Amino acid sequence: MSHTLETDRANLLIVDDDVTVIQVLAKALAGVGSVRYALNGADALRLAERDPPDVILLDAHMPGMSGFEVLEAMRSNPDLEDIPAICITSHSSQEMEEEGLAKGAADFIAKPFNPAIVAARVKTQLRLKRALDKLRQLSSTDALTGVANRRALDETLLQECKRAWRSKNPLSVLLLDVDHFKTFNDTYGHGAGDKALIAVANARLEATNRPADLVARY
Repeated sequence: MSHTLETDRANLLIVDDDVTVIQVLAKALAGVGSVRYALNGADALRLAERDPPDVILLDAHMPGMSGFEVLEAMRSNPDLEDIPAICITSHSSQEMEEEGLAKGAADFIAKPFNPAIVAARVKTQLRLKRALDKLRQLSSTDALTGVANRRALDETLLQECKRAWRSKNPLSVLLLDVDHFKTFNDTYGHGAGDKALIAVANARLEATNRPADLVARY
Protein backbone atom coordinates (compact mmCIF):
# COMPACT_ATOMS: atom_id res chain seq x y z
CA MET A 1 0.00 0.00 0.00
CA SER A 2 1.21 3.53 -0.69
CA HIS A 3 2.15 5.78 2.18
CA THR A 4 0.73 9.21 2.71
CA LEU A 5 3.31 11.34 1.01
CA GLU A 6 2.99 14.56 2.94
CA THR A 7 6.58 15.31 3.79
CA ASP A 8 6.04 15.30 7.58
CA ARG A 9 4.73 11.73 7.38
CA ALA A 10 7.11 10.31 4.82
CA ASN A 11 8.76 6.94 5.41
CA LEU A 12 12.48 7.21 4.67
CA LEU A 13 15.16 4.52 4.63
CA ILE A 14 18.89 5.33 4.85
CA VAL A 15 21.36 2.63 3.83
CA ASP A 16 25.05 3.16 4.56
CA ASP A 17 27.81 1.14 6.23
CA ASP A 18 29.11 4.31 7.94
CA VAL A 19 27.14 5.09 11.11
CA THR A 20 28.39 8.68 11.10
CA VAL A 21 26.91 9.26 7.64
CA ILE A 22 23.61 7.79 8.80
CA GLN A 23 23.54 10.12 11.81
CA VAL A 24 24.20 13.19 9.65
CA LEU A 25 21.54 12.18 7.11
CA ALA A 26 19.01 11.35 9.82
CA LYS A 27 19.51 14.78 11.38
CA ALA A 28 19.13 16.48 8.00
CA LEU A 29 15.89 14.59 7.31
CA ALA A 30 14.36 14.79 10.79
CA GLY A 31 11.84 17.37 9.61
CA VAL A 32 11.01 15.52 6.42
CA GLY A 33 9.68 12.24 7.79
CA SER A 34 10.32 9.19 9.93
CA VAL A 35 13.76 7.68 9.33
CA ARG A 36 14.89 4.06 9.46
CA TYR A 37 18.35 2.84 8.62
CA ALA A 38 20.30 -0.24 7.56
CA LEU A 39 24.05 -0.85 7.60
CA ASN A 40 24.13 -3.24 4.64
CA GLY A 41 22.20 -4.10 1.49
CA ALA A 42 20.66 -7.35 2.70
CA ASP A 43 19.15 -5.69 5.80
CA ALA A 44 17.96 -2.80 3.63
CA LEU A 45 16.00 -5.15 1.38
CA ARG A 46 14.45 -6.92 4.37
CA LEU A 47 13.36 -3.61 5.91
CA ALA A 48 12.01 -2.35 2.58
CA GLU A 49 10.03 -5.53 1.94
CA ARG A 50 8.55 -5.45 5.44
CA ASP A 51 7.47 -1.80 5.13
CA PRO A 52 8.23 -0.17 1.75
CA PRO A 53 9.69 3.33 2.19
CA ASP A 54 8.62 6.36 0.21
CA VAL A 55 12.26 7.22 -0.59
CA ILE A 56 15.48 5.28 -0.01
CA LEU A 57 18.92 6.91 0.32
CA LEU A 58 21.47 4.35 -0.74
CA ASP A 59 25.25 4.29 -0.40
CA ALA A 60 26.57 3.16 -3.77
CA HIS A 61 29.77 1.66 -2.28
CA MET A 62 29.16 -0.83 0.52
CA PRO A 63 31.04 -4.01 1.37
CA GLY A 64 29.20 -7.16 0.45
CA MET A 65 26.09 -6.09 -1.44
CA SER A 66 26.72 -2.76 -3.16
CA GLY A 67 24.12 -0.04 -3.53
CA PHE A 68 23.80 -0.79 -7.24
CA GLU A 69 23.10 -4.45 -6.43
CA VAL A 70 20.41 -3.35 -3.98
CA LEU A 71 18.93 -1.23 -6.77
CA GLU A 72 18.84 -4.20 -9.13
CA ALA A 73 17.11 -6.32 -6.48
CA MET A 74 14.55 -3.58 -5.86
CA ARG A 75 13.74 -3.16 -9.55
CA SER A 76 13.07 -6.91 -9.87
CA ASN A 77 10.63 -6.87 -6.93
CA PRO A 78 7.09 -5.65 -7.79
CA ASP A 79 6.65 -4.25 -4.27
CA LEU A 80 9.83 -2.15 -4.43
CA GLU A 81 10.36 -1.33 -8.10
CA ASP A 82 8.69 2.10 -7.97
CA ILE A 83 10.43 3.40 -4.83
CA PRO A 84 12.68 6.40 -5.65
CA ALA A 85 16.30 5.70 -4.75
CA ILE A 86 18.86 8.45 -4.23
CA CYS A 87 22.40 7.11 -4.52
CA ILE A 88 25.06 8.61 -2.25
CA THR A 89 28.63 8.27 -3.48
CA SER A 90 32.11 9.58 -2.71
CA HIS A 91 33.35 8.68 -6.19
CA SER A 92 31.12 10.70 -8.48
CA SER A 93 31.77 10.31 -12.18
CA GLN A 94 29.74 10.44 -15.37
CA GLU A 95 30.20 6.70 -15.93
CA MET A 96 29.02 5.89 -12.41
CA GLU A 97 25.96 8.11 -12.71
CA GLU A 98 25.13 6.53 -16.06
CA GLU A 99 25.38 3.07 -14.50
CA GLY A 100 23.24 4.09 -11.53
CA LEU A 101 20.57 5.71 -13.69
CA ALA A 102 20.50 2.63 -15.91
CA LYS A 103 19.87 0.49 -12.81
CA GLY A 104 17.01 2.75 -11.71
CA ALA A 105 18.50 5.48 -9.49
CA ALA A 106 16.35 8.60 -9.29
CA ASP A 107 19.13 11.00 -8.22
CA PHE A 108 22.74 11.21 -7.01
CA ILE A 109 24.28 13.02 -4.04
CA ALA A 110 28.06 13.29 -3.74
CA LYS A 111 29.96 13.15 -0.44
CA PRO A 112 30.61 15.39 1.40
CA PHE A 113 27.02 16.59 1.12
CA ASN A 114 25.11 19.65 2.20
CA PRO A 115 22.29 18.60 4.60
CA ALA A 116 19.95 21.27 3.23
CA ILE A 117 20.51 20.03 -0.33
CA VAL A 118 19.86 16.44 0.79
CA ALA A 119 16.55 17.45 2.39
CA ALA A 120 15.52 19.44 -0.69
CA ARG A 121 16.26 16.55 -3.05
CA VAL A 122 14.39 14.07 -0.87
CA LYS A 123 11.37 16.41 -0.79
CA THR A 124 11.53 16.66 -4.59
CA GLN A 125 11.42 12.87 -4.90
CA LEU A 126 8.52 12.72 -2.45
CA ARG A 127 6.53 15.24 -4.50
CA LEU A 128 7.21 13.31 -7.70
CA LYS A 129 6.19 10.04 -6.08
CA ARG A 130 3.01 11.59 -4.70
CA ALA A 131 2.05 12.83 -8.18
CA LEU A 132 2.83 9.46 -9.79
CA ASP A 133 0.91 7.57 -7.11
CA LYS A 134 -2.09 9.81 -7.70
CA LEU A 135 -1.95 9.15 -11.45
CA ARG A 136 -1.64 5.41 -10.85
CA GLN A 137 -4.60 5.50 -8.50
CA LEU A 138 -6.75 7.33 -11.04
CA SER A 139 -5.79 4.91 -13.81
CA SER A 140 -6.44 1.84 -11.66
CA THR A 141 -9.72 2.80 -9.94
CA ASP A 142 -13.23 2.02 -11.14
CA ALA A 143 -14.97 5.39 -11.51
CA LEU A 144 -18.35 4.16 -10.23
CA THR A 145 -17.55 1.98 -7.24
CA GLY A 146 -14.14 3.30 -6.21
CA VAL A 147 -12.61 -0.19 -6.03
CA ALA A 148 -9.84 -1.40 -8.32
CA ASN A 149 -10.67 -1.68 -12.02
CA ARG A 150 -9.99 -4.52 -14.47
CA ARG A 151 -6.54 -3.18 -15.34
CA ALA A 152 -5.49 -3.05 -11.69
CA LEU A 153 -6.88 -6.54 -11.15
CA ASP A 154 -4.87 -7.96 -14.06
CA GLU A 155 -1.65 -6.30 -12.84
CA THR A 156 -2.15 -7.31 -9.21
CA LEU A 157 -3.09 -10.87 -10.10
CA LEU A 158 0.10 -11.25 -12.11
CA GLN A 159 2.20 -9.89 -9.22
CA GLU A 160 0.45 -12.10 -6.65
CA CYS A 161 0.90 -15.18 -8.86
CA LYS A 162 4.65 -14.47 -8.98
CA ARG A 163 4.74 -13.89 -5.22
CA ALA A 164 2.80 -17.11 -4.55
CA TRP A 165 5.17 -19.03 -6.81
CA ARG A 166 8.22 -17.63 -5.00
CA SER A 167 6.84 -18.24 -1.51
CA LYS A 168 5.10 -21.56 -2.38
CA ASN A 169 1.91 -20.22 -0.78
CA PRO A 170 -1.63 -20.68 -2.15
CA LEU A 171 -3.49 -17.89 -3.93
CA SER A 172 -7.28 -17.52 -3.87
CA VAL A 173 -9.53 -15.66 -6.30
CA LEU A 174 -13.25 -15.22 -5.67
CA LEU A 175 -15.50 -14.11 -8.54
CA LEU A 176 -18.96 -12.81 -7.61
CA ASP A 177 -21.89 -12.16 -9.90
CA VAL A 178 -25.00 -10.14 -9.03
CA ASP A 179 -28.05 -12.31 -9.72
CA HIS A 180 -30.75 -10.88 -12.04
CA PHE A 181 -28.97 -7.54 -12.29
CA LYS A 182 -30.36 -6.74 -15.75
CA THR A 183 -33.88 -7.25 -14.46
CA PHE A 184 -33.09 -4.99 -11.49
CA ASN A 185 -31.84 -2.27 -13.87
CA ASP A 186 -34.87 -2.62 -16.13
CA THR A 187 -37.25 -2.41 -13.16
CA TYR A 188 -35.66 0.33 -11.04
CA GLY A 189 -33.47 2.19 -13.53
CA HIS A 190 -29.74 2.48 -14.03
CA GLY A 191 -29.36 5.00 -11.21
CA ALA A 192 -30.62 2.42 -8.74
CA GLY A 193 -28.45 -0.19 -10.43
CA ASP A 194 -25.38 1.99 -9.90
CA LYS A 195 -26.25 2.38 -6.21
CA ALA A 196 -26.62 -1.39 -5.93
CA LEU A 197 -23.18 -1.97 -7.45
CA ILE A 198 -21.67 0.58 -5.05
CA ALA A 199 -23.36 -1.19 -2.12
CA VAL A 200 -21.99 -4.55 -3.25
CA ALA A 201 -18.49 -3.09 -3.63
CA ASN A 202 -18.65 -1.50 -0.16
CA ALA A 203 -19.82 -4.78 1.37
CA ARG A 204 -16.83 -6.55 -0.15
CA LEU A 205 -14.47 -3.83 1.11
CA GLU A 206 -15.82 -4.20 4.63
CA ALA A 207 -15.19 -7.94 4.43
CA THR A 208 -11.51 -7.58 3.48
CA ASN A 209 -9.19 -7.02 6.41
CA ARG A 210 -5.77 -8.16 5.19
CA PRO A 211 -3.35 -5.72 3.52
CA ALA A 212 -2.84 -7.96 0.47
CA ASP A 213 -6.58 -8.44 -0.20
CA LEU A 214 -7.90 -6.67 -3.29
CA VAL A 215 -11.49 -5.92 -4.29
CA ALA A 216 -11.91 -5.17 -7.99
CA ARG A 217 -14.75 -4.68 -10.46
CA TYR A 218 -14.32 -7.23 -13.21
